[in-house]
Amino acid sequence: MTLPNHVRRLFVAAALAWVLFVGYRAWQGWPHVPLDMSPNDPQTRAALAAAVRAHVLWSAALALVPAVLLLVVTRMTRQRDGKR
Repeated sequence: MTLPNHVRRLFVAAALAWVLFVGYRAWQGWPHVPLDMSPNDPQTRAALAAAVRAHVLWSAALALVPAVLLLVVTRMTRQRDGKR
C-alpha cells in the first residue's frame, strides 16, 4: 500500500489536530478545589493531587495513543515503499 505525500501530510496534520484538541479539552476540565472546601486540608490536597495525576495520565494517553498509531502506520507505508 502506497500513500501519496499529500495523504501522509494530511495524516500528520490530523494527528497534530487531535493532540491539540485533546489538550484544549484537558485544560478546560482541569481538576480544582471547590470554593466550599478548604484547600489547606491534607486530605483535600491529597485528593486533588490524585485527581490531577489521573487527569494528566488519561489526557496524555487519549492524546498520544491515536496520534502515535496514525504516525506509525504512515511510517510503515513509507518504509514499505523503500523510503526513509
